[in-house]
Amino acid sequence: MVSIFPSLGFAGDECHPNLIGVDMCAQARELQMHMADNLPQKMNSEMTLTKILATGPQLNLYAQFSYNRSYIENLAAGKISMGDLAEKLKGHTQTVICKQEVTAAFVRLGGKISYSYSFSDDNPYMEVLVDHCGPQSNP
Repeated sequence: MVSIFPSLGFAGDECHPNLIGVDMCAQARELQMHMADNLPQKMNSEMTLTKILATGPQLNLYAQFSYNRSYIENLAAGKISMGDLAEKLKGHTQTVICKQEVTAAFVRLGGKISYSYSFSDDNPYMEVLVDHCGPQSNP
């Protein structure tokens, strides 16, 4: 029997998870090198991107808040649960990654982007993994 898809020999290869053969491990390393030049980078008044690593087809970004856990717990007390706050951060992370052209394309081609958030005292808060973005829409 002759295969009608001879070029699809990438099954099981984490660096080539797409049908067009783009090496996502190489793309992750390239994005890491490009982004690392700008670190640390202030993302907003409350967060700084401190480190970025490429591991296979995944970019691991490390962001640190300008406050500690007690501050955010006191701020949120009676207004929003810490669980709801975490869900909002997950949704925001997904939105930011999928709205930026370069990171959205990276994810759509099979790459993954992980954000590890920590507090100003270096205590970890949470990790958010973005491994999908919806279909690209034309404005």
